[in-house]
Amino acid sequence: MYPVFQNGALTFYQEPVNVGYHSVIIYKSPQLHTYVIHRVVRVDGNYYVTQGVDKISNPQPDNQIGLEPAPGIPQNYVVGQVIEVDGYIISIPYLGYLSILISSFISAFAR
Repeated sequence: MYPVFQNGALTFYQEPVNVGYHSVIIYKSPQLHTYVIHRVVRVDGNYYVTQGVDKISNPQPDNQIGLEPAPGIPQNYVVGQVIEVDGYIISIPYLGYLSILISSFISAFAR
């Protein structure tokens, strides 16, 4: 979600509560098989249609370009909601790389 999030930023999130238009959610992508952080641009029943905030590299909603199913992301795929304070997203640049590094070491030594 560049420019809001940079690769390697540590992002804070909570359980998804009151998810609606403009909420930033974290979900497990059924298409990409990885976690995605995108903004909700439409709520349709139990589905969320999402889109990245960069209108140049992500000019259309994700369901129109094959990044999510046509109806959107099912509610049960959403694992979290990014914490915002007065409309500002809380994230710390580069600190997420430390978390990735530690996880990699733990995984390597657990084998």
